[in-house]
Amino acid sequence: MTAVFRLELLGAFALREQGGAVIAVKSRKVRALLGYLALNPDRRHEREKLANFLWGDRFDAQARQSLRQALLTLRQLLGERAIDVFAIDNEAILLHGAALHIDVSDFENDARDDELERACTIYRGEFLEGIQTGSETYELWLGGERTRLHDLACEVWQKLGTARLESGEAPGAIEAATRLVALDPLRESGHRLLMRSFAAAGRRAEAMQHFRKLGDSLQRELGIEPDPETTRLVDEIRKGARPAPPGTANASADKPSIAVLPFANRSADAEHEYFADGISEDIMTA
Repeated sequence: MTAVFRLELLGAFALREQGGAVIAVKSRKVRALLGYLALNPDRRHEREKLANFLWGDRFDAQARQSLRQALLTLRQLLGERAIDVFAIDNEAILLHGAALHIDVSDFENDARDDELERACTIYRGEFLEGIQTGSETYELWLGGERTRLHDLACEVWQKLGTARLESGEAPGAIEAATRLVALDPLRESGHRLLMRSFAAAGRRAEAMQHFRKLGDSLQRELGIEPDPETTRLVDEIRKGARPAPPGTANASADKPSIAVLPFANRSADAEHEYFADGISEDIMTA
């Protein structure tokens, strides 16, 4: 079967015809229902269980009526092609996976196949962004899926940034690491990737400044200090070494080098730390 619709669930919800025209789905519960069925395709879902899953805050009769109304809305939106998407009887509902082109499936497949650039493009935001149903059971499922896909996106950006860094594309590595840090501000591996990328681009002062911001954030949010691995990385950068990506040898380890010790900020203004690091950086560059 050829897909007749495209469903976008990462970031802003969108249901489109294959030609690109948007089909307006205004009801949040209908969006939630379609999102759940799309992630669990080619399975018979009993009407009663599905009604309680999404409308568990209502009496059974009300929940079943709400499900019927949601299905009627979907049939009206999809028109005569609804029969290609759904198999519905008095007992159960089934969504034909082949009838929909779903961005979540594309994202997961590209992540598995290390098509990193494409996977990063597909992940436009949180799964079913902005959807709230009021159903505790549905919210538990939704939260689990959001966490799973968010973590997968972080892994993809980490791999992409590391690959760019290893191939000498420091600006591209900075871009990927910056996106990763924005996705998960407390993931230290992302911060280390960003600091390595800054150092590889010759922007050591920015790497040092970023480390100070990270330390402040970890202390404020979690009450902890940076990992020893992060501290060792900063020591390398401070001494003027160009840190290698994780798992690789430092190519300059067997070459003579000059180490420039960090300048001390003897003023009372913490902002001058950036200036002190800049002097060290200028000397190392020269």
